[in-house]
Amino acid sequence: MASLDAHRSTAFVVALVALIAGAVAISVLPASGPRAAARDLRQAAREPSAAAGRASTSAAALSAARFTAGYLRYEEGVLGPAERRSIREFSTPDFGGQLLHAPVRIPPGSHPPRQWVARIATVRAGIFDGRPALVAIVVIAATGGGHLLRATLTEVGSRWLVAGIGP
Repeated sequence: MASLDAHRSTAFVVALVALIAGAVAISVLPASGPRAAARDLRQAAREPSAAAGRASTSAAALSAARFTAGYLRYEEGVLGPAERRSIREFSTPDFGGQLLHAPVRIPPGSHPPRQWVARIATVRAGIFDGRPALVAIVVIAATGGGHLLRATLTEVGSRWLVAGIGP
């Protein structure tokens, strides 16, 4: 009995530490949702050389936010005109086409939890398919909790488009 209590106490402490670490990570990550992106784009128009990098990152975050909003509804089995438009406009043609041609099927009687974008933080730059790319961490809130998604964005012309999304 004492051993079981010790294991429960240890599991509780580990879970508590993980929650605290996650909360600290979320609070440290810079918020760059649609409002911050719009603000940075306006500032870039005033100071092109100083804010070009920030504006590019903010534009990518804005694309990721708009795509993810449609994608979350897609995951819930809702694929109306607004969701189709978000997926088509803010993803690469290949990735968006794959999603739109294979919609999620929700079993009858199932009700997936409502989800929404809580926060976006661009954390890494790199190369994807031979083009500049950014990886954005998207914090998702849901009626039953939350989770993180990783969106890979690639620069196509002068726009940032989502080329992939996953855990």
